[in-house]
Amino acid sequence: MSKKISPYSKETKRAIIWFFSKWEKSQAFKHDAMVSVYGDDAPSLATISRWTRQFQDGSDEITDTQRPGRPQEEETERVVREELEANPSSSAGGIAQRHAIAKSTVYHILTKCLHLKYFHTKWIPHDLSPEQRVRRMNIAQDLLRRLHEMSPYMLAYLLTSDGSWFTLKIPNCAGWARTREELGTIPKLKITKDKILIVVFWSFKCFFHVVAVPDGKTYTSEFVTETLFPGLKAAVSVKHPQIGLSRMMLHWDNARPHTAGTTQTAANSLGIELLPHPPYSPDVSPSDFFLFGYLKGRMKGTTFSSSEQVVSKVAEFCEEISQEMLSRVHEDWKVRLDWVIKHNGDYYPK
Repeated sequence: MSKKISPYSKETKRAIIWFFSKWEKSQAFKHDAMVSVYGDDAPSLATISRWTRQFQDGSDEITDTQRPGRPQEEETERVVREELEANPSSSAGGIAQRHAIAKSTVYHILTKCLHLKYFHTKWIPHDLSPEQRVRRMNIAQDLLRRLHEMSPYMLAYLLTSDGSWFTLKIPNCAGWARTREELGTIPKLKITKDKILIVVFWSFKCFFHVVAVPDGKTYTSEFVTETLFPGLKAAVSVKHPQIGLSRMMLHWDNARPHTAGTTQTAANSLGIELLPHPPYSPDVSPSDFFLFGYLKGRMKGTTFSSSEQVVSKVAEFCEEISQEMLSRVHEDWKVRLDWVIKHNGDYYPK
């Protein structure tokens, strides 16, 4: 009786690593290659390195050495399976405590034998109504069509914008250490007045304008028309004088300052075409799903003495973003819009 190859088995992955061990390529290259095929199920970089060393030392064994006591392991796996069938939200620690099994054994069975991962319930921005789902799909179709119709040259005319709050002190909440105690502790963040609302106007070719809402000012339609638009016009004239606002398309969300009649009128007078955005949809807003998370990640562990320093650092990091990365964000935007269209307006899963 013939035996089919299981492409996701440990043995198959190790055979691939054996093949890779003959390459004069870095371990990171090999890891990236396996991630491109297996995704989250790919062996870790450390695992690839360990097996590569064994193969280069002359070993050609890809199966685990059988150990005595296998029937007991099978019984333990059965207990864990039955526990999960009764309560899928059981934690590894809880199962271990209830059945007097080592937590490491339970974790091994869950992750290596049953190939499971522990996920937290996904939070979504809004409980969408059927009407909002339809509107998300319709606007996503319109945006995706516009993006597909644009030539690479026209991407310079497509602006996207949003604002996000930044604090003067941005703690680093994670890191690598031998123990949690070695990493240390940080106090829980308190509500503080030392925060700045920063607005960024950018395209998939460059960043045009980074500005903070001054203390005492509120982000209103008046601020947009009297401060943001003039500042944007000046910034565009400096960076790309041949473009000009009169040929720009601007994509941003449905915040009241953006949809107000005075904002619409001011945009029209400047020749700016305002693109639609689906309601309650940060998952298809490039500033939300990419830019601000990237910037705040770069700024972790930094303390600033003034809002001007924060704005300066944001502008500096924006200028360091490569054209290649901007192109990937542009493609990701299209993938997300396509997902919304094909999944009845659902939120993008990542």
